[in-house]
Amino acid sequence: MSKVLFINHTNDLFGAERALLKVAKASGLRPEDVTFIEPAYLREDTFAPAVKAAGYGLRRMHYKNLGTSWWRSMLVLVYNLPAVWRVVRMVKRDKIDCIWSNTSLGCLGIVAARWAGVRHVWHIHEPAETDHDYVPELSGLYRRLFAYRRNTVVFVTRAQQQRWETLYPEALKGKSRLIYTPADLYTCHRVADGVYRFGYIGSWSRRKNLVRLVEAFGDVHRHHPDTELVLTDNIGDDAQAVRQAIARLPEPQAVRIVQVTNAQAFYNQIDVVVLPSLNETWGIVIPEAMQQGIATIVTEHTDLREIAQDGVHTLYIHPQNTRSIRDAMERMCDSNYRERIAKAGAEMIKNIDLNGQFVQQVQQLA
Repeated sequence: MSKVLFINHTNDLFGAERALLKVAKASGLRPEDVTFIEPAYLREDTFAPAVKAAGYGLRRMHYKNLGTSWWRSMLVLVYNLPAVWRVVRMVKRDKIDCIWSNTSLGCLGIVAARWAGVRHVWHIHEPAETDHDYVPELSGLYRRLFAYRRNTVVFVTRAQQQRWETLYPEALKGKSRLIYTPADLYTCHRVADGVYRFGYIGSWSRRKNLVRLVEAFGDVHRHHPDTELVLTDNIGDDAQAVRQAIARLPEPQAVRIVQVTNAQAFYNQIDVVVLPSLNETWGIVIPEAMQQGIATIVTEHTDLREIAQDGVHTLYIHPQNTRSIRDAMERMCDSNYRERIAKAGAEMIKNIDLNGQFVQQVQQLA
């Protein structure tokens, strides 16, 4: 790859969006040879500042993502046509030789790549389950898009790769790539102050299951009053329900909602990262916490099982069972147990060297 156009599907800066920035950095390309495109949403933008801080170019366009229904997705394809033409013109004018798209819902890049006749990499983070973002009614569309002869599909876990290949064997089997997403490198400087803090960083969507997390913490706090729950402030379709759940607690002040402009400052506050999502393909915050020696609790519906053992490197919980979340948090209140889990997780991440593998695999796509 000599010049690459990266297309994001949102204006946020969470797991998939951060992975896109990691790819740009790992590619070894000069900043002037990298351009990002993001949707022109009329809301706060956290992705653009990170792109500009890295020295990359940024364009904003009006386009939408596939999903929710066949009819909506067909309308999206029509709505995106002006953006497709703009991307094709940009590719030809700037001599861009590869478009790299984020998530299975982002169709702008693959359509533009086909029209421009350039390479396309489709970096898919979602599992192929109907209770996630995948829409079975779009199978015919996906089959045609995946089959583009200059398209490479990258998956972030082996289980996810196998599920998608089962659905689209002709287009994907033996042709897709597996690249585990590495964690950002932080060094936690936790100051002991006699309070054990559980932390969650991410969006407040329903699938993140924060209401159950708050309810479980309420039970834990009754037995361990020296505990706190720290949530990063965010938007999402479950925000009102989460705040109501906090208000119902006997001591709602034990839950703190913090603004996060620097992830390191957040990690410095907490002892355990909890990710109780109903479903996570990877859950990048877990290896991110592990590598800096923070204990973790994560949903059992995650492909992190490919590298992390339950009760050794992390604790897996049943996300739809409040008691399961509560019991895992109770176990982490034991400082000796928590430190053992944290140490084992850090050693495992170090030995795997996700960052080194990632750089090598991204550059092999060049």
